[in-house]
Amino acid sequence: MSFISDLAPVAALVGPTVLQLAVTDGYQTSKERLVRLFGRGEAERENAVRDSLEGTGAALAAAPDEEARERVRAEHAQRWEDEFIQLLLPLGAAERRRAAEEVREIMKEVAPSTRSGDISISGVTFNERANIQVGNGGYQVNNFGAAG
Repeated sequence: MSFISDLAPVAALVGPTVLQLAVTDGYQTSKERLVRLFGRGEAERENAVRDSLEGTGAALAAAPDEEARERVRAEHAQRWEDEFIQLLLPLGAAERRRAAEEVREIMKEVAPSTRSGDISISGVTFNERANIQVGNGGYQVNNFGAAG
């Protein structure tokens, strides 16, 4: 499994998934799964991740208008994507696959709550052509271009 070709697309969707969790009162189980994943089994780190998740929600809620919310979304989505990549870097291939699968499972838990036409992805930057399909609780990411 190539890190860039197989896990980077999952990392790109971590930000929007975290944003959805941060602004929603539900999904407590999904939030805790995310906290455990990013906390790496360390209680102090899990508390910091939980606080950071709450901070993301508070920053979005405090944005005075849609333009400011878009800036906050982009900033926080990138921050969570970067955090996920940092989580993956020291792991071996099997651990990376498990972490990516955990994120995919969390995404599946969050995605079914949206009704048809209500899906929104923001704050994701693709440096190559990309196609994302989401529907019926699933997702598909296709990146076109040379793998790095």
